[in-house]
Amino acid sequence: MHSRLLLSLLLLSPVALIAQTNGQGLFGVDLVIGLPQDEFKEVNKDALVGVMVNFLYQPSPDIPISIGGDLGWMGNGRKVQYEELTADITAGGVLIDQLYFPLRIETSNNVFTGHLLVRATAPTKIFKPYAEGFVGFNNFFTTTAIYDESEEFYFSEEDNPLITSQSQSSDWGLSYGGAAGVLVELGQTVMLNLRCAYNLGTTVQYYTRDDIQNWEVEVNNISSGSGGYEFDEDNVDVSAIPKSSSITMIQPTVGIAFRF
Repeated sequence: MHSRLLLSLLLLSPVALIAQTNGQGLFGVDLVIGLPQDEFKEVNKDALVGVMVNFLYQPSPDIPISIGGDLGWMGNGRKVQYEELTADITAGGVLIDQLYFPLRIETSNNVFTGHLLVRATAPTKIFKPYAEGFVGFNNFFTTTAIYDESEEFYFSEEDNPLITSQSQSSDWGLSYGGAAGVLVELGQTVMLNLRCAYNLGTTVQYYTRDDIQNWEVEVNNISSGSGGYEFDEDNVDVSAIPKSSSITMIQPTVGIAFRF
């Protein structure tokens, strides 16, 4: 998580520095769909869906070239599983009572992306076609989070039911490509953004939607100490083999851009 935050700051810091000049800035929020192509499609046939934000700055009003960056997140499958742990209360080898600990287990495939952008925009009114090139990174990661569903919150706090979160896979790869789009003026400072990108990426390892639908997360054993019942993170077991391929996607997006 810290490495993703650092890369985000590195991508956005040039925009903050350029914004101190007298040019024109653009901030956008988009919905994005990732349509797998080529080798990626052979392994993963499901579309990825997510959101993206982008920051662009045109230093000179006379030169229709903007530079900036984008950050995005896409999901590629999610599964919710419910488990119940049982603790026996015994005295002298005789079973007195049992305690039940309901758990909610959420597994999700995620893609975190970031790019540096260069965009050339036609100096027209109302409809502004553009073309751009980009280079950056893809981070494919799968996370399993376990939540306490008990009314007594044996393993967590009432305002935060998360017990533990673990990453089953995390891999980074280079991402690059080109895009074309059009900005449609809706008002003085608001524009509709329609864009389609061809995104190429190097080989990474990842889990697919089918992988996480077919596996079961096993949670074994709980222990009792002087402070009460304790959850052992080492007893979380996931059995699955990640896929591996280069990453090629067509990414149509639709969003809103704000001029400042």
